[in-house]
Amino acid sequence: APGFSGLGVKMNQQVSTFRSRSNRGLSVDSSENYWSFRVSYNTMIPEELDAIESFLLGHNAKVNPFYITLPNYSRPKPESFAISLNGADLTVDSGVYAGDNTVLINTTNTKLVPGCFINLIDDADALHKSTYKVNRVETPSRYVGDEVPEGKLRLTLFPPVQRDFSGNVTARFLNPKFRVKQTSDLEYDFDRNNVASFGFSCEEILP
Repeated sequence: APGFSGLGVKMNQQVSTFRSRSNRGLSVDSSENYWSFRVSYNTMIPEELDAIESFLLGHNAKVNPFYITLPNYSRPKPESFAISLNGADLTVDSGVYAGDNTVLINTTNTKLVPGCFINLIDDADALHKSTYKVNRVETPSRYVGDEVPEGKLRLTLFPPVQRDFSGNVTARFLNPKFRVKQTSDLEYDFDRNNVASFGFSCEEILP
């Protein structure tokens, strides 16, 4: 496969702002938050393009969701934290209600820094397919507000958690997946050497 040459990431956050005559304002978040992406590929020969086109058309990707992983977000940072996972997921300490934006993760490694994406996987809820970005990491020695228990990390996520869960939930930091559907029409260009340029847009869609 030719691989990505470029990636655009957008967080779509629906906010309505109401203003008075004196310019006092009130902003209301509709809680309709989702990710969208613009994917560009390295130039490719027709056989490589055929493989991608066959998947998108054969899957009817504008109608049927599929999963993507983002190469530049495939591993959390720093690399020492990613290595310490040893290919495994971490567990969530306790249940969370939809709309909450913090979770406690069971780990003694406090080196994680904000910026990665994670999946919260609930075996009891096949509809929980959201992907979250870690915006704050609090440790037992570095926190704001309530203390963080020993052996835990408190992560602040965006968007807020989409569905309630009570336990037996894992947090996937390695190769998190986005459930998306294609939003752009299929379009590509060939140069004089029969080399193709191709890209497409997609957006997160939940079951």
